[in-house]
Amino acid sequence: MLQRFCPTAVLLAGLTSASGQVNVLTYHNDFLRTGANTNETVLAPANVNTNTFGLLFAYPVDGQVYAQPLYVSGLAIPGQGTHNVVFVATMHDSVYAFDADSNAGTSGGLLWHVSLGTSAVTPNSDFGNRYGAYHDIRPEVGIVGTPVIDLAAGTLFVAAFTHEGSSYVHRVHALNILTGAEQPNSPVVVSASIPGTGVGSAGGVLAFDPKNNGLQRVALTLAAAFFMSPMAGSPTRILTTGGYWVSTSTRCNNSPITFSTPHRTALPQPGAPMPVKAASGWAATARASTGTQIFT
Repeated sequence: MLQRFCPTAVLLAGLTSASGQVNVLTYHNDFLRTGANTNETVLAPANVNTNTFGLLFAYPVDGQVYAQPLYVSGLAIPGQGTHNVVFVATMHDSVYAFDADSNAGTSGGLLWHVSLGTSAVTPNSDFGNRYGAYHDIRPEVGIVGTPVIDLAAGTLFVAAFTHEGSSYVHRVHALNILTGAEQPNSPVVVSASIPGTGVGSAGGVLAFDPKNNGLQRVALTLAAAFFMSPMAGSPTRILTTGGYWVSTSTRCNNSPITFSTPHRTALPQPGAPMPVKAASGWAATARASTGTQIFT
């Protein structure tokens, strides 16, 4: 099951002191997905209480937030000074950069906001009718998986699912963390064909189907000069062709390399893969395969 983080607003809470803060650039803080801040020096049972710890303020956003917000300290935003920044991606295919310390000022704490397209409205029978129109996620599917930040390159990578006329498209966007602008060669459309005999294959070739094979639940992961993005088929399909492992250069200058898990296997995990080396990592699969597999 996917966990929603505050469907209509981003809530910030904490002590007045900023000590112990570290950048959060990936899902659960690190490649081991511990969620731990090992540099914490302030928070303790004695001061985490209703008198010193709680809601500071809230930011409205345009859709539900399934992805984990990310955080970078000390960013010099053009024309707006230096800020500690929280990045938030929504199911309405939007990405926001908010001031992490205050929602005061003429912009109300909003540093920048970009829309990456039109989300897919649900319930939606386009994704299959095995249990009726797809309704696990309502009222729309846009950005589901947590983005990842390459701090050295000043880039946030995010996968957006869009509905364009009668077509569905997956794109990986590389956004400048200071402005939200697309980096060179961005976005990249996820599109590939691989050897396979699953549902929808022809002549031993299986083409990636962005509508039926590409619910991008898993967090993006950065490994060396590559980022990775596992995907899974819709559960409302009678059969799925499998999960997909997508990797491409962080420069977005080559087409994504897409690998399928065995035939009717899926990659439904809501977390993130664990990198092994560039473009390689561990991920849990479901259905036809059991245990954990490595994709290279």
